[in-house]
This record gives sequence, structure tokens and C-alpha cells, in this order.
Amino acid sequence: MEHLAHNTKQLDTGSSHVSARTLRVRAQSQSVGYHVTGALPGPTLLVAGHGDVVRQAYRRILALPNLPWIKGDLILTELNAARPEMDDAILDDVAGSLGPIDDTLLLFGTPADHLALYWTILRFCARYGMISGRGVPMRNPAPQLVSIASDQAR
Repeated sequence: MEHLAHNTKQLDTGSSHVSARTLRVRAQSQSVGYHVTGALPGPTLLVAGHGDVVRQAYRRILALPNLPWIKGDLILTELNAARPEMDDAILDDVAGSLGPIDDTLLLFGTPADHLALYWTILRFCARYGMISGRGVPMRNPAPQLVSIASDQAR
């Protein structure tokens, strides 16, 4: 991976081994996203959106009480309209390092929409069996805020 460096930390989840990494551009200390690796094998999902929205969602995801049972890989990337060429390189690096991405969720909301987008990310994870989905409202109240790649392919 040419552009990305990783800072990995193991999460204290009892007997499960979940890791969370901050993705950074090698040449800078700038964070460009996060990678949560579940304790069990599962899908690889990519979520891309406004930096503040992604950071807020990541903090909330790390606080989930059922995080030790997440399956697969969840990658959250911060998109920035001021640097679209870097966004393309980062997304290519993420895809190249992890192998096939099962699906991609693009978030179009602003930081004011962060709670709706957080629940959208959890619905996305539940749809692929990464989490049980218990307690996650499965109806999306704000469909205009997201685009799911697999839905576009249909």
C-alpha cells in the first residue's frame, strides 16, 4: 500500500479478538479512515462519507456493547471534496489490501445527519450478518442520505 499507514490497537473485549485501526496517509499524519476487524470471519464492507460523519460513527461503533461479536471487516473512509484524487488513491489502496469488498455504502449526509447515518451503517452491517441487528430499526427514514453499491447494480 503506497499511500496508507496503519495504527492498530487491540480492543479489550474479553475472549474475542477485535482490532481497530486508524488509516493514515503515509506522507502526513492525516487520518483518512478507520478499519474494524471482527473476531469472526465475515463480509468486508466499505463505508465512505464526510469526515466528521465518519469520525462520529466510528466513535459510536467502538462503544457498541456487542462489538466483540462483530463479523468481518468494516472500513470507514473519510471523503473530502478538496482532495478527490487522494480519495480515489485511498479507496484503491483499501480495496487492494483487503481483497474483494462485498459492498460499499456512500453517505451523502452532513454532520447534522450523523445519528441517522450511524443507524444506516448499523442496518448495512445487519443486512450482511456482521451484527445480529437486534435493536436496529431496519427501515431507513432518510434514504436520500445514502447510496449502496449493490442496490445500484440491480
